[in-house]
Amino acid sequence: MIALSDQSPEAFGARRAVYRHPLKPDRLIKVVKPSARPAWRVRFSSRFGSYKSHGIELTEYLVLRSRMSNDPPIVAPFHGLVETDLGVGVEVERMVDREGRLAPTLHALVERGGPAPHLWPQVEAMIGLLIRHHVVVSDLKPLNLVLARWGGADRLVLIDGLGEKNLLSLRPFSRIANRLSLAKAGRRLRAWLQEGR
Repeated sequence: MIALSDQSPEAFGARRAVYRHPLKPDRLIKVVKPSARPAWRVRFSSRFGSYKSHGIELTEYLVLRSRMSNDPPIVAPFHGLVETDLGVGVEVERMVDREGRLAPTLHALVERGGPAPHLWPQVEAMIGLLIRHHVVVSDLKPLNLVLARWGGADRLVLIDGLGEKNLLSLRPFSRIANRLSLAKAGRRLRAWLQEGR
């Protein structure tokens, strides 16, 4: 079992905390935050219970890998599930910048440096791949996209938000619904990159 409770998280999401792997410095482990674990009465709302986020993300990652194996990588690689003292975690590649620090999110880049319209072509290319291969992303937003040094180039990488969180959504079953949703998210991102807010 991997001990994480004696260290501070490197990052936080809405439902999960992200820790540096203590034995593999180039990996991160995502675990469910205690505050995001539902009471036993509502655990049956999802087959995955407290691990709903893990289940959704892993399922869509397999969809992505089965459909996009010959395309440029756009999602931080997954390395499976691991047992930790904070519960089951998802082990992923640690995306870093040119100095080896945790890769900055688009949100952080714009907060620091203002509008970044030069990044729009990478965002547009990512959205194009997601649409073409019918991969669902529930949260295509600046906090879930990082600019990482990967494969010898600065590359835009999705680090969170894979899969559909809403039970009644049409996106997993309808290419049209998924395309419209991703196009809408793209318009918001483009405006945000151009205006810096």
